[in-house]
Amino acid sequence: MRLIVLLSLSIFTLTLRAESINVTFVVADTHKSYFYNLVNDVNQAASKSLGINLEIIHSDSDRFSHISAIRKIISRDKKPDYLIFRGFLGNIAKMFDMLEQHKIKFITLEQNFTGKDYKFLGKPQQNYKYWLGQINYDDKAGGELLLHASIDAHFVLYPEKNMSITGIGGNTNDQAINRQSSLDNFNVEKYNNKIRVNQVFLSNWRATQVEKLFGNIYKRYPHTTAYWCAGDQLALAVLKKHQETVNTPILIGGFDWIPRMLRKIKTGELTASVGGHFVMVADALVKIIDYENGLNRFILPPFTKQFELITKENIDLYLHSIESSIWHEIDFNDFVYSKNDEHIELTVNNIINLHQKNHTNDVSSTNNQF
Repeated sequence: MRLIVLLSLSIFTLTLRAESINVTFVVADTHKSYFYNLVNDVNQAASKSLGINLEIIHSDSDRFSHISAIRKIISRDKKPDYLIFRGFLGNIAKMFDMLEQHKIKFITLEQNFTGKDYKFLGKPQQNYKYWLGQINYDDKAGGELLLHASIDAHFVLYPEKNMSITGIGGNTNDQAINRQSSLDNFNVEKYNNKIRVNQVFLSNWRATQVEKLFGNIYKRYPHTTAYWCAGDQLALAVLKKHQETVNTPILIGGFDWIPRMLRKIKTGELTASVGGHFVMVADALVKIIDYENGLNRFILPPFTKQFELITKENIDLYLHSIESSIWHEIDFNDFVYSKNDEHIELTVNNIINLHQKNHTNDVSSTNNQF
């Protein structure tokens, strides 16, 4: 009898702990960010499903306001069990030191540090034991994915016409450089010199900067047939200025899957968007549940996640899923490895497949009642 009581108490304690996990996510952007609004929509669905108390704090998109927000969190009497944030170059070691000193477990998003910082910080749980892990997407592969989607679209439309690509990059951080590496290292001989990469113009991730630059970009490369853009907002700015300037058919692709971009893909005005990384915080939440259950997936491969691609071929399925926020109908415990024999990686495609499967089962169950 005593053993049964102890087991019951242990199960109750584990359940209580799972329901009382407090996680704070610091968003390195304002409330007006289309991308992070999408991120937080999924976050709210995942945290509710997993029984996590999730706090979302917005800071401006600069390192000073970001570290200020984290300092305020650290100074609280009641600190979060886990902190999720995206680090900035220039203050990452200082931030790690503070969190380590206060023994706050933390997860970073998107590797945004290289060189000396990378060597000093090491890998998660190596030099900083409270740095549990990093949710990182393969930006090099993502850049290639977007490039080849543009190439495929061009030669379907114009099989005999040479292709001229102009790049609109972000800035000089690691993420932007990795994305545009497919353009910087493009092998023209592989395509029998039928494709030319003109130049990559940096925008500092600002659509307004693209709009200012576009006139000069067009004058320099008037025969551009495709624009490769490091972000959807940049792609939308290119489309706007191109339509105002010449309004001829053009191929334009970007990153992030913001809804306005996807609707333009549906109308045929834009070509492709690489994304799916808006589930990165939800992925961290799932891994936190595994960590609480004794399975440390933060240090298990794969260490980088792969982007997904939206084109006119699959736009209807993805656009409907995003606009309908189907994640609010998903049990994210299905992605927790420690709770399931079948291990399913958290991706947008797998969320869609799970939603379709559940919907099919619901319909079959209803039909069986008659």
